[in-house]
Amino acid sequence: MNLTTRFAVLIFVLALVWHYSFGLLGGRNRAGSSREPKKNLHKTIVYTYGLTIAEVKREPFNGNITYCKLIELKTGDECTKILENVTAPIRHLCAKKMMNLIVQCMNSPNEGGVDNVGDDTGFLAGLISGIYPGTKWCGAGHRAKNYFDLGLEVELDKCCRAHDHCPIKVGPWALGFGGRNWAFYTISHCDCDTDFFNCLAEVDNQAADTIGVLYFNTMKVPCLRESPQVKLCPPATSSERCPTAHLQDMLVLNSFQPEYVFYEKNRTRPR
Repeated sequence: MNLTTRFAVLIFVLALVWHYSFGLLGGRNRAGSSREPKKNLHKTIVYTYGLTIAEVKREPFNGNITYCKLIELKTGDECTKILENVTAPIRHLCAKKMMNLIVQCMNSPNEGGVDNVGDDTGFLAGLISGIYPGTKWCGAGHRAKNYFDLGLEVELDKCCRAHDHCPIKVGPWALGFGGRNWAFYTISHCDCDTDFFNCLAEVDNQAADTIGVLYFNTMKVPCLRESPQVKLCPPATSSERCPTAHLQDMLVLNSFQPEYVFYEKNRTRPR
């Protein structure tokens, strides 16, 4: 085989190698990537504890919350029904982690938009419905159309909405946690009341002061707390869809007098 023939064979072999290594394989990758839909990097996770469900979207790299929606359950049975068609991952939190998540949700970016601002609670309507004027969540129940529906007192309404979604509570005249709430208002976990107190103090306006004085000083709403040896976490081995949704039927909590006194411009803990 002469030199020219050898050179031609070498060129032919190199062409084959390029064709199969870069041409076909590279072509497949390029074609495949062009058809692949763009992925949504904001992962949705559903969290549960007690009477609260949280639908949360987070940044993929730093874990910051970009979207949050809380769902308040009236009974534990509602939890299973709501989660029946959920395809997102479901995580069961301990009580304190759920309470911390509720606080974080108040500062999520989707809180920037406020719906139905003009549909606000006036003074007369507030007296009749038991909702503080300028809000939709502060008072007996709420009159919001959805979770994102807030009144003109936006920051104050966020405080009341977060408190309404406390995962551990007993409604008016209801049985739960080893006793009956004979009051006309809901009794919540003491840590939820602490978060409520801090939120009102941070809002720092006359409306928030009024709610704080009414709740902590005038009504002196008691709160619920577990014994030191009790851990408010879901069972590690449970395969239930909602392992903590019926805690009010199984767990006994103690009732305590409010831990705070609310003073305008001087909000302090009494002891």
